Amino acid sequence: MPQQLAEIQNFPCIGFDRPKHFWDFRHREKSETQQIEFHPRLRTDSFGAMISAAISGVGIASLPKVFVRDALKSGELIELFPEWQLPQGVIHVAYATRQGMLPGVRAMLDHLISGFKALDIDHP
Repeated sequence: MPQQLAEIQNFPCIGFDRPKHFWDFRHREKSETQQIEFHPRLRTDSFGAMISAAISGVGIASLPKVFVRDALKSGELIELFPEWQLPQGVIHVAYATRQGMLPGVRAMLDHLISGFKALDIDHP
């Protein structure tokens, strides 16, 4: 178990299939940042594969809490260094136009918006 944030670069990690692998951490309370280089033993573009691999003990992964909150609650996964956070993502919904939008599309957008607002996710 890593004791200091910088130690995670020495542990097996899981990452996206990209040429460079860095985690840019920001402390939740201090104005401190750390960039950690890591070398994933598993590279994938699938959150599902990353979650399964992390639960199976393949390595440390950076995953959105919305995808792993049940695994965190059950103890299948643990959050390392909760005082540090990685950049938050943004979810985009693309549609042709608001003008002439079908009621079903509007209902789906409203459902998605209310569903994401209702999620129990930590916000800084």
